[in-house]
Amino acid sequence: MKFRSLAALIGAGVLAAALSPQVAMAGPVTDHLVEAEGLVDELNSIGWPTESAYNKYCGTGCSGSVVTWGTPGNPTTYYNESQCAPFVTQLLKHTYSWATNSYFTTYFSSTSPNSARYYDRINAGTVAHMDKITKVASLQPGDIIAIKYEEGASGGSGHTPVVRSLAGTVVTDSDPNTTEYVVEVVDSTSNPHGTAPVSTGHHDSRSSGSTEYSGVGYGYMVFYADANGDFYGYRWGTDESTFHPVTTRPIVAARVTSEP
Repeated sequence: MKFRSLAALIGAGVLAAALSPQVAMAGPVTDHLVEAEGLVDELNSIGWPTESAYNKYCGTGCSGSVVTWGTPGNPTTYYNESQCAPFVTQLLKHTYSWATNSYFTTYFSSTSPNSARYYDRINAGTVAHMDKITKVASLQPGDIIAIKYEEGASGGSGHTPVVRSLAGTVVTDSDPNTTEYVVEVVDSTSNPHGTAPVSTGHHDSRSSGSTEYSGVGYGYMVFYADANGDFYGYRWGTDESTFHPVTTRPIVAARVTSEP
């Protein structure tokens, strides 16, 4: 736990009335994003198609998601074979001492919750170390986005990416009541974001030329905000036209925090 003196707080222009000489500073943390980027960057340094032996989606025949952080500079000691939500769970467990099996059992009733359960519990606003975010423009690097597939889509229970950056806005429809945000994400998926080769310049790291691979990597999704700024829907990639509204695929986000 980090502390800052009262004088330091005053010097930073922070209201210090009634504060004790040392004040615990709880707030958002992004160490898990750094760890995710380290994993992706090491694996990507191998290069496709060889990388597919070390980085793949946990699909048919996979008995359970496995993510290994190896020795920096030795990329073949890293390994990923995971689905989206289990990847996020293992990422948090790898990064933070509080993210134990007991934590996930307490707040998600599972040691490895799926995307639908991530959505349900985050949306309820009762998960320690996760502050609920409902405004698309409020997204920050490290935030976890949980999408729930209410209609029972073949893609599973939903999708759970981690925000890497906000990459601006795009306009692809004539609805003046919505704003479309391009969000760079890191996730584990069987379907890279955008059709290879991506025509918009928003390249997915799992695409090489016209060939698409699976596993963990960087990609770009489009999230729609309504007139109030709340999640309204999404598109899987910037050059993909299918729009999924929140009426069938509700969306919520969570900011990981240092304190419950």
